[in-house]
Amino acid sequence: MQLPFTLPPYPDEILGSWLARNELHNGKGAWLALLQELGSGVEECCFFDIPDYSPELAALLEALGAPSYQQVLLNLTTVPYWLAFDAAQPEQGILSGTENVPLLHGQHDRLVRNPRYLIKDYRSQVGIRFCPVCLTQDIRAVGEPYWHRVHQLPNVTICPEHRVRLLSNCERCTRRCAPQHERRILLPRLACICGYDLSTVIISPILDEVRLKLVEISVDALRSGVPSYDRRQLHEFLLSKASVSKQNKIVAEAYGGYTTTIREAEKRQVSDVRWVWFPEYRYITRVRAVNVCALLAALKLGLPTLDSISEVSVLPADRRDGLQIPTVRQAQEFILRRLRKGPGAYVWHTTDVHYWVIRLLDPNWLTRHFPQKTALRAPPSIKDDRVSIKQNLAGKWRLKEVKSTAAFARARVRDQSWLRDQCAKLKRSRTRRQPINSTRSTKSNRRTLPPANVRHRQALRSALRAMLLDEGYPVTVTAAELGARAQLGFCITNNTLNSDPNLLAEVRQARRELPSRRIMWAVRQLQSRQAPISVAAVATCARLSRHKSSSELIRHLLGDLVERRN
Repeated sequence: MQLPFTLPPYPDEILGSWLARNELHNGKGAWLALLQELGSGVEECCFFDIPDYSPELAALLEALGAPSYQQVLLNLTTVPYWLAFDAAQPEQGILSGTENVPLLHGQHDRLVRNPRYLIKDYRSQVGIRFCPVCLTQDIRAVGEPYWHRVHQLPNVTICPEHRVRLLSNCERCTRRCAPQHERRILLPRLACICGYDLSTVIISPILDEVRLKLVEISVDALRSGVPSYDRRQLHEFLLSKASVSKQNKIVAEAYGGYTTTIREAEKRQVSDVRWVWFPEYRYITRVRAVNVCALLAALKLGLPTLDSISEVSVLPADRRDGLQIPTVRQAQEFILRRLRKGPGAYVWHTTDVHYWVIRLLDPNWLTRHFPQKTALRAPPSIKDDRVSIKQNLAGKWRLKEVKSTAAFARARVRDQSWLRDQCAKLKRSRTRRQPINSTRSTKSNRRTLPPANVRHRQALRSALRAMLLDEGYPVTVTAAELGARAQLGFCITNNTLNSDPNLLAEVRQARRELPSRRIMWAVRQLQSRQAPISVAAVATCARLSRHKSSSELIRHLLGDLVERRN
């Protein structure tokens, strides 16, 4: 089915506004008929900013004359704003329904596959914003009002064109101008339901330099699209300006303490221009687009470019963890210094991080200075390097040996956040769970077990032996049951099991043999009663399910008993 009219989007119009205009001009009957023909996947949805991909949505956009779902995301939603700072590596995946739009990093640095959740909680608090001056200007220019995309960006509470405060509620009755609970978002109203004229609200211009800078950076991020740098380079750029703890202080001082989180926003008037959404973070890898924009505005910096980021110096010694890398210029100077030592001098090795910084970030430089290296093979993917590093860390490799591999060097350059997490996990696990009698250490002064730990192991072994020899119905060997029989607490029992691999293996073996022990107990019970022994009778007495695997195990054990008697 085709609509009588397909309207093109207005300049800076957001998706929900474009859909609402098409519904208004074609009539509700024709619009509902189109939705019913496409299926229930779009009929019950309310698309305003960032919709999740579905075949029904793609068909709706095609019926309205949109080039593709990807073009709609980039031109009619706020997705480009998030891509500017939160875009994942292409190797990590792309958004559904797109050709090359990467996934986004969301809360706690997790990859977001449903992008509408990026701003769902925030918009439920601030509502849909509009500029009173833009209402009148749009009517004069195109004949009708519509929702602007830049007005819906996080922390953009000032119109970038007129520099007046954006509104989301009526100034008289405080009613939301566009209720979120409705199935469809309506176009902006010129007057509230209470009769208040929204287009003639007198608001004085805002001259706050920091907040105007925040609006400017946010709008630039919306128009920049996918950046040429990755998040790791951005994080190093931010750390070169201030540490994580200082970043929060800088933002709080710049905005007068009016930074807030979503939880705090429920208790405050977040529609006030003074409030700035600034999610808390303790690690630089969890910084998000709203944090970056607020921080750059507080530091009076512009949108970072690849040139400015590549000039970042190495982090100071008090913030190094052994994973930082040199800048592109520093790596180039390092290799050129090696080259000046003579024609036969060592220049680089495939495990050298300087080589991979240039190879991955500026391969043209290698081509210009080393023409004989033009036929280089494509480096392994990030996924392959992760598999290799995990295998080495899980094996008997020392961390020092893993760091000397090419995969580790490449990960330092292009996958540092993941690599830092893996090293931290390895350090914690080896500190807590490495066996005391490990063959790694052959020093004579190895740490000995405390007497209390020895007693705990002996008590648990005795309790396990007693459970296996008990003539009653076999119970499951759990840490809680073992601790109760050994008169030990659950935490002590759990820690003792984790510190003794042999004891832990015995417990797991007892768990695996539990069905067999219950079957043998049931056979003894039936024999003492002089009752007939069959598969069904044994299963009932052993309290086992009638599953095929249980029946086969019973037949196997009964067959072994018959063979022993014969």
